[in-house]
Amino acid sequence: MLKHTINKVVQGSAAWRSGIRKGDKLCSINNETIQDQIDYQALSYGSKIDIVIEKPDNSTHHLPIIKAEGEALGLSFDKSMDLNIKFCANKCIFCFVDQMPKGLRKTLYVKDDDWRYSLMMGNYVTLTNVGETEFERILKRKPSPLYISVHATDGDVRNMMLGNPTANKIMDRLKKLAKNGIQFHTQIVLCPGINDGEILKKSLEDLITFIPNILSVAIVPVGLTKFRKGLYPLRTFTTFEANDIIDLIATFQESCLKNFNTRLIYMADEWFVLSKRPIPNEEYYENYPQIENGVGMLRLLESQVKAIATLEDTLNTNKKTEVSKNLKPKNILIATGVAASHFLDKTIEKYKPINMKHKVHEIINYTFGETVTVAALITGKDLIEQINKLDLSQYDELWITETMLRVNEKLFLDDISLEEARNKITLPIKTIGLGGDSLYDAMWQN
Repeated sequence: MLKHTINKVVQGSAAWRSGIRKGDKLCSINNETIQDQIDYQALSYGSKIDIVIEKPDNSTHHLPIIKAEGEALGLSFDKSMDLNIKFCANKCIFCFVDQMPKGLRKTLYVKDDDWRYSLMMGNYVTLTNVGETEFERILKRKPSPLYISVHATDGDVRNMMLGNPTANKIMDRLKKLAKNGIQFHTQIVLCPGINDGEILKKSLEDLITFIPNILSVAIVPVGLTKFRKGLYPLRTFTTFEANDIIDLIATFQESCLKNFNTRLIYMADEWFVLSKRPIPNEEYYENYPQIENGVGMLRLLESQVKAIATLEDTLNTNKKTEVSKNLKPKNILIATGVAASHFLDKTIEKYKPINMKHKVHEIINYTFGETVTVAALITGKDLIEQINKLDLSQYDELWITETMLRVNEKLFLDDISLEEARNKITLPIKTIGLGGDSLYDAMWQN
């Protein structure tokens, strides 16, 4: 039997009141062995639970615990309870890790495909690496929502795309998840000539049948770098193709909105940039269910800035002029990816103070290749080299988005630190947070 050593008990907690102490071992909850934090959290959630504890003297104690539903037991454990990453066994033809340049942050080369992190962190998983026993555990624990990479519901196409002979089980597994009341978000990474066209239509028709358990479908264009030697021959979508795909998705969205009161299917921002169409209005994205997948990030940014500007009344020309008088004039250089540059430029121009000048400068991604256009994949090397080629004497600050940096560590993808960038660029560098409030504050504060 798997046992977990308790290394901390919160004083006054339900576990403490039941006599559990540091050094005890957790043997079971409700007669079930605990594999990991998923089991522990699910089984300890209820108001009445039975725990078996082994004391340091090897004596076993059965402890009935009564607490509020959802109240934490108050236990911390040794590493045996950790969620050790389960690595991906797929050989996807579009895998981004396979086309990464050398010399970047080590964690970027890790291929994970772990449903537990899908639940806890919103990571997308294919479910191909989940054996039948583990899948039964999913059905039993009923984790919701999960984030599932579908790509195609046609079994043969999915097998080919994922390079895994078990990939064709996806419809059967989605049916079982739905039957057991488990909800899920999904994504389709679209590859020209492979899972678009009729294959895409079939996938969407199949996925719609899972409403209300399916919460959303993101349509994401395949991301390709310049490091694809020896890999499956893929290409990016053309502007013409992007327009056709947007039109196709629109017919499904209209049908879903009419029949289910939700569009369900959402296009990543890159489609609208590629097709040269305007970013849709806020209502298109409903409650932004796929925001972490790049779906609606630009519109959400503008909407948040607009909301604050409305609250502060700086959309009013007279008020804007009055408030601007109290601000120091400034000229700001803003570095971002090619994809967001035009929209960001328009947003700042519309909402900035009267005495603020700005220039949005596109950073070309020479590290990954010029087809990679998102700000989050800009390296410190590309930023430093390209900014230093400009005449910086006219600017007061350089603004960059925090998405370029690793959370809490202030490191770019190539492990160049923000401090190093500041030492090599003569302009002061200001990092702008993800929300529109950060951008608005940066514009309207001295």
